[in-house]
Amino acid sequence: MRPLLMAALVLLASCTPVYAIDEHVTVQRGRINAYFTFSERVFVVASRRIEPCVSRFLLFQGMDTVWSVETANEEICHTISRIEYGRVPQGFTETVPAKPLELGATYLANSFGRSASGGTSGDFTVGE
Repeated sequence: MRPLLMAALVLLASCTPVYAIDEHVTVQRGRINAYFTFSERVFVVASRRIEPCVSRFLLFQGMDTVWSVETANEEICHTISRIEYGRVPQGFTETVPAKPLELGATYLANSFGRSASGGTSGDFTVGE
């Protein structure tokens, strides 16, 4: 096997799974509800499944933080598959109180935890 190809395969095999944020937003009678799920993205099939582990979750509108929760220590992350906007998950502390979401506004969700990239993000517009 070629040395470069072998090196690439070893590098890929050592990758830890990363995760993606998927937003779920509903608007009912003028009330905006949102929750976020974390789904695993695996580069290489691992011998065991590793769930997304989150230590910090933030939601931005432009440069303003509209909500933030985090663990007491950045080194501690929690296996979590869903965060509901405005509800503090067990093991987390709210560092920025949730502001009301606005119809037509664009937000950026950002999380940090144990993954190959150290975090993940995704943007969405309410009502689209």
